[in-house]
Amino acid sequence: MTTWIAALVALLFAGSSIRAQVDPPSQLPAPAKFYVSMDKDFTKCAKIAIGDASPVPFRTRVYYVADLWPGTAVVRLTGCNNRSGRMTYLFNVESGENFAYLGTEMGGGFQWSSSHPVQGNANQGNTAQAIAFLTKRRRGGEWSLSQTSAPIQLAGGTYTGPLPYEVKLAYSLDSDIERGPPRAVVGQIAFPGDVRFLGQVKGDTLVSGRASYPDGSTYIGEFGRMKNGQQGRIGFGRLVQPDGSVFMGQFDGNQATGIGVCGGGGAAPAICSREKGKGAETPSIASSAAKAVAAREAEQKEALAERQRIVATAADRKATTLAGAKKSAASSLKREDREMERECSCVLKACLAVIDTKSGKSEKEQLLSMERARLRQLPRCKAWQGTATAPFLERVAAREREVQAEIDALAAERVRREQQDRAALAALAARQKAERDRLTREAAAAEAQARQAKLDRIAKICRPVRSCGCGALLGEKPKPGDTASCQ
Repeated sequence: MTTWIAALVALLFAGSSIRAQVDPPSQLPAPAKFYVSMDKDFTKCAKIAIGDASPVPFRTRVYYVADLWPGTAVVRLTGCNNRSGRMTYLFNVESGENFAYLGTEMGGGFQWSSSHPVQGNANQGNTAQAIAFLTKRRRGGEWSLSQTSAPIQLAGGTYTGPLPYEVKLAYSLDSDIERGPPRAVVGQIAFPGDVRFLGQVKGDTLVSGRASYPDGSTYIGEFGRMKNGQQGRIGFGRLVQPDGSVFMGQFDGNQATGIGVCGGGGAAPAICSREKGKGAETPSIASSAAKAVAAREAEQKEALAERQRIVATAADRKATTLAGAKKSAASSLKREDREMERECSCVLKACLAVIDTKSGKSEKEQLLSMERARLRQLPRCKAWQGTATAPFLERVAAREREVQAEIDALAAERVRREQQDRAALAALAARQKAERDRLTREAAAAEAQARQAKLDRIAKICRPVRSCGCGALLGEKPKPGDTASCQ
């Protein structure tokens, strides 16, 4: 394949990246269970609060259980006035069951033991031992996910799910915790205008996911920050319309853009283009190749024509000069005779010599120099003297014949050159046609192969998914369970 055609294929059809994973998780992660207990009252009116839940009395012989998102659990112990003696602990909460114990029965001094400690005065505990310890206690209270993990404002919407950033202990009067580095989690956001997002979030940034819109459309793919600072559809994804039609390809500025694959809505999957979200003509490699070849042919023809113009201009100037010389033959001869008479008067016959006494040269040296100059001019003057004896009109006629011979030779040369130019142009046109036909065939084959390859890549991505518009891009008969729904 010609190099520039290969580059055109890469630009038009392979330039837009196609991700292997186009379907984010369809639901939030399951909440984790966090069990907490103690075996000795460190203060008679102690209270415990987990996450955003309200404090409750913390007593021995009972345990408490809280539903939490996987991540960091904030546990606060307060004294009798809810302020003095407050202690804050951070525990890593993983999927499944997690345990935290305050006391001495599980080893060590009077301190925390936990299955997953992060920060605070806590030791790694034994999960089996912790479960055995709980069997000796009764359940004293429990907190639901809505109590421990209140929604937060994120990216202009209300976020629910694991915190998309780490939590660290803070040592200030305003807060006992502070926000740490961002982390990738799966959460959901409710935006104003009934727009819903579910997918991967990292810090304040939407990474990838599924967004549903009030018009019934759904987008599944990558997100990012737009030029105006807001977040939207940026990267690879697919947009499913309410009628089942689908576009899968690149998005920029919240709109479909570039070459992708369309399908659904009663149409077979095919290569299509979008510009600012609207349908656009799909660039053709074959037509692009034809335009490129035509531009190159025009450049070659223009270069040949420029050379021809340069040669023709020079010939025209010479012809004009010769025509003027023929027309002014008589006056030119008269002027030449006057000039030769003046130059040859002291060459063909002796003249008085003028000696310059201030030149610094002797009289002999000056006379010798004058004689040498006379001898140099003598052949030219004798040649003129020989022709000047002929009748003037005959000399004029002879001069006109000489000029006319040059004019005739110039005209013959122009005819010969024009014939060569026509032959060169015909040969160039033949070469260009052969090259154009070859490149057009090559470009058409490359385009067909590139289009099919893109369809195959999309089908490979969608085949395991099949739902939410993917089934429409397979070009296969529907199977049981296929659905266009994104719910």
